[in-house]
Amino acid sequence: MPINVNIDDQLALVFSFRIANKLRDVTFDDSMASQLERTQLKVGKIIQKVDKADNDELDEMTVDDQLKYVNARYGEVRRILIDFFDQAFGTGAGKEIYAHYHNSSRALVEVFGKVYSYLNKINIKDAKAKQYADVNNHANSFERA
Repeated sequence: MPINVNIDDQLALVFSFRIANKLRDVTFDDSMASQLERTQLKVGKIIQKVDKADNDELDEMTVDDQLKYVNARYGEVRRILIDFFDQAFGTGAGKEIYAHYHNSSRALVEVFGKVYSYLNKINIKDAKAKQYADVNNHANSFERA
C-alpha cells in the first residue's frame, strides 16, 4: 500500500498578517522573496552605518548634529519600509501602517522583522536567520532619536 504524502499541504506560500488592524495577504513568490531580501539588505546596511558612525564620526559631532544624522537614517529606513509594505500589501499600506504605529520607524522595523521571519520559514537558512537576528538586534540603535 503506498504512503500518500501531500506536499501541497506542507508548503505555506500565501500568508495573512493582521497589521494595523487589517488583515493583509501576501503570496511568497519569487518577486516577493526578492523584495523581502532587498529590503532586509538595505535596512541592514543603514543600521550598520549608524553602528559604525556611533564609534567614529558621531563622537566628534555636536549633539544636534548627531541627532540630525540619526534622524536622517531613520528617514531612509522609514522610506524603504513604507515602500516595501506598499509593494507587499498595496499602495498606501506603508503610510497606513506607519501612522497606525504612532509614526514610529522602530515599530516599522519590528513589523518588518516579524513579516520577514514568517515569510522565510519555508526556506530559512542559517545566513538568513543571522541577517534577521542582526537587523532585529540592531533595531535598538534607532532608539536614540
